Amino acid sequence: MIEKIFLWTPSYESGQSYELLVLGNKSNISSSHLQGHQPTYIIVHGFLGDGLEPWILESKQKLLELHRCNVISVQWPSGSEYFVIDYYHVVFHVPYVGKEIAALLAQLAQLKSLKYSDVHIIGHSLGAHIAGFVGKNVPTPIARISGLDPAGLSFRGTGPSQRLDKTDALYVDVIHTNGCRNYLVWTDCFGFDVALGHTDFWPNGGRHQPACQNWAGLPVNGSRRLNESRPVNGSRPVNGSRHFNNTSGSVNNTDYTRVSVAGSWSVGCDHMMSHTYFVESLNYSRSSGLFLSRPCPSYEEYESGNCSCGSVPQYMGYFADQRGRGDFYLNTSAVPPYALPDPGCPTGAQADLFLLSLVVALVLLVLITCLVLLMTCHGLKRAAMCSYGEGVRP
Repeated sequence: MIEKIFLWTPSYESGQSYELLVLGNKSNISSSHLQGHQPTYIIVHGFLGDGLEPWILESKQKLLELHRCNVISVQWPSGSEYFVIDYYHVVFHVPYVGKEIAALLAQLAQLKSLKYSDVHIIGHSLGAHIAGFVGKNVPTPIARISGLDPAGLSFRGTGPSQRLDKTDALYVDVIHTNGCRNYLVWTDCFGFDVALGHTDFWPNGGRHQPACQNWAGLPVNGSRRLNESRPVNGSRPVNGSRHFNNTSGSVNNTDYTRVSVAGSWSVGCDHMMSHTYFVESLNYSRSSGLFLSRPCPSYEEYESGNCSCGSVPQYMGYFADQRGRGDFYLNTSAVPPYALPDPGCPTGAQADLFLLSLVVALVLLVLITCLVLLMTCHGLKRAAMCSYGEGVRP
């Protein structure tokens, strides 16, 4: 079922070239440069996607720059034509791809000492549900799943066992960018309009994104791809795969032409903004006020200014805090960079510093209290001894 498994590690060509893992091939997996003691990220594309999409390559690069880790991209048969019948055929693959990735993790755990507690799966659209099925088929819970606008079509109304759910990992965070329902669901809303994770982010209300507001309508040619990448010079996919022939295993930026959000056909623009936001979040940190969100019962309440900052600074994207649970709202810009500051809320670093100052103050208070008690006891003891001495004089 899985077509290709790309692996990038710092110890192989400094992460600039990939190795191909082969599911079930122990020799291949054992000889790979994957380091089991390091965090492992698994990225799964969505409908009509590709294992070497620009957003995946950008995520890979930024993750490797953040820290030493393993990055895996799974390419699976996600369809080739923009037709409803092709989508339903692809949906059938979702649970099976999830099971195969779970089998891959089992082999990595056996042969490379990978720990499930170090695994973070990032899935877009149908890839988010695939991530959920990975979590349902592993013997030990994985650390985290980030669902980027999980697909709604075919999954609305299904139970937790048939889609991504917060029980699929120790922590599940979801970014909703195209979650709504109407009578033209296929042409309008691709995402989920209900919470699926421990933390659900609803940028701009989670329905439509400002960057996509000037584009409307479906492509005339039903075979147009929803992908954000396209071949240069009219190249055709090789051997049935959707990426280009590259025997060296390296990915040259000239192999792909980035298509801006404005240039993508609008039916998928809102849907694709979820991974655009996630990639951008890798540029920031907890010391930044960018992509800060607020807990709120609805976007209307958020827009009315009725929502507090919450007990924990919560960031949409990579730096999401597992302590912040529930629905969170924020606004973004219509042009890149999309993150906007929230000056009314403390950053994660400021909150950490405040917490540290409270701990220090508490420790000092305890020490001072103990010192006062000690001095008081010493004074009472001395007074008692003096009183006793006066009483026994001849």
